[in-house]
Amino acid sequence: MQAIDRVGTFRGRVTEHAVNTTKNGFPQLVGRFLAEEMWDSDSKTWMPWSEYQQELVGYLTLFNADGPLLNAGQCRAAFGWDGASLAELNDLDLSNLVIQFRIEEDDYKGTVTLRVNWIDQADANPDRGIKKLDAASLKDLDGKFGLGKKVAPAKAPGKPAAPPKKAPPAKAADPTPTPAATPAAPPKAPGKKSAPKAEAPKVETMTKEEAWESVSKLKRDDVSDDQMLAAWMGACCRIQGIEVGEDIQ
Repeated sequence: MQAIDRVGTFRGRVTEHAVNTTKNGFPQLVGRFLAEEMWDSDSKTWMPWSEYQQELVGYLTLFNADGPLLNAGQCRAAFGWDGASLAELNDLDLSNLVIQFRIEEDDYKGTVTLRVNWIDQADANPDRGIKKLDAASLKDLDGKFGLGKKVAPAKAPGKPAAPPKKAPPAKAADPTPTPAATPAAPPKAPGKKSAPKAEAPKVETMTKEEAWESVSKLKRDDVSDDQMLAAWMGACCRIQGIEVGEDIQ
């Protein structure tokens, strides 16, 4: 016998099987699946496959810590097992029973292998579609997750209470300080006259034309641009009658 070497849906027989446990101690069905026909999805026909003498050992975990898995339901559908006892599944004679099984790729840590990933009745639809559970399996799921019980409708929310009224904000105090009383001026000493106020020095003014002419005369090799700019600024100040510093000599 050769190993099945391709992905596809097959019909055939389980020539050998046993119920044992996985590495984690969960029950599993181990079977040797012999391919006798292969489904051609293009022509929608079963092609003879017995001449190739191909088989593959499959490992179907039936239960885990949470309860029965889909493989358990598939064994009931494909083998006619009632699901009541693993010992009965182990003792079933499956050698003459034709079933349907699907081979798919399995990628485990970068290593891709072929495995038996699905079993079903021989006359099940071979074109993979949405799988529906039977009534018993759905009822089990309802019980497992606490479903199937009527839930009282949520109470309609009452009218929310009006928010409390806020007190009006206190009037802020005027931050402007109260001006202090101006002290009275001391009396003048008799017979003594106050000194006359000093007059501001007069500043020489000039017109714009005179300012430009005076600055232009300063242009020579030993006068820098900064000095020229300072002279022009000074001349502009004299136009407005503002006193400036020393001129360029």
